[in-house]
Amino acid sequence: MTSDVNSCESTGRGILVQKYQGDGQLIWEIETCDAYTIGLVEGAAVSEDGSLYVGGKYWGEMSIDGVLVGTSPTTSYFVFKVASNGQVEWVMNDEDASSGAVGLTW
Repeated sequence: MTSDVNSCESTGRGILVQKYQGDGQLIWEIETCDAYTIGLVEGAAVSEDGSLYVGGKYWGEMSIDGVLVGTSPTTSYFVFKVASNGQVEWVMNDEDASSGAVGLTW
């Protein structure tokens, strides 16, 4: 199966997160929306309750599922949490989270 990543009709350099059932049916998906961003995932972890934590870096302006991550002319770091139902619960950038948190472990 192929999914299109439109990154909100921008550069196409976005991040797509999807959750599937065991039979391959798509449950939910979220993606970055960016004006001039390059976003890179550097780590991800899943908690016992099924929440997903994603960390990485970006430059430019970046949002995830309509939530602004930040705007930065240089490389900045982010961490966001997605609940098991696909809702983005929170987003932090390196202004309020240490960039060391990007190397996610669980």
